[in-house]
Amino acid sequence: MHSRRIEDAFSMSAFLAFLELREFLSVHPSLEYPDAITSIKKVRSVSSGLDFSGGLALLQHLDSSVDWQLTRNHLRLFASEWVSTTQPHWTRLVPYGRERLRGALSNDEMQCFREAGLFDEVPDEGTLEWWDDLAGRVRGVSEADRMKRARHAERLSMQFELDRLRRIGVPNSPRWVALEDNSLGYDILSYDLDVAGNIVNRLIEVKSTLSDEIFLTRNEWENASSATLHSAIHVWEFPIERLREYSFQDVALHVPIDRGEGTWQNVRIALSD
Repeated sequence: MHSRRIEDAFSMSAFLAFLELREFLSVHPSLEYPDAITSIKKVRSVSSGLDFSGGLALLQHLDSSVDWQLTRNHLRLFASEWVSTTQPHWTRLVPYGRERLRGALSNDEMQCFREAGLFDEVPDEGTLEWWDDLAGRVRGVSEADRMKRARHAERLSMQFELDRLRRIGVPNSPRWVALEDNSLGYDILSYDLDVAGNIVNRLIEVKSTLSDEIFLTRNEWENASSATLHSAIHVWEFPIERLREYSFQDVALHVPIDRGEGTWQNVRIALSD
């Protein structure tokens, strides 16, 4: 019998088969996997309906140094290792809470979570720690992906500006200032020509997005508004790598106004062509 992909082995049936295989092979280490499975089914007829192909996948992937048992703690460890290995599509929902995640789980996945106590109405400390740890790891992966995409967008803008400066006859090269100091409120210091033909600074804030919106911080806006004639926002749409370029005037209509004692810090802006 061949094992299934580890991605398809997240079920109580596969985990129970894994425990049976592990225990049997500890006593009969010389047996091949197919022979061990056949023997288990003969000796323990109650186990014949278990998912042994999934159990074999778990046997080959789960930490062999753990003394795996049918306990809540080990089921949580199983869930954690499986999620880390396979990165299922629903992991992005974890930081938003259990209810958001519930609807995305298959019946097998939900059963594993329930048996592990991860959906108990009143969670214990171990459950809370498990969810917080997973949410932290998901955020870490998401943030790493976001930063990688942001750097790629800045690189695209640098090339775009190099080409633009050549076209308009400016000998200067743009500077990737965000690499040295990301608190300036803009990412690239480029150049432009004013109405008299003089070379002037052009401040460029670079954004990347996977959707139809961007977020602008107050610091980014104040830098853009300080050089209204010579500032721009580059928005790169991924994965197609399409550039949308916005001027100060394009964005100004969407920026909130401070009222009373309140001051805005971030604003979400829907993109338009």
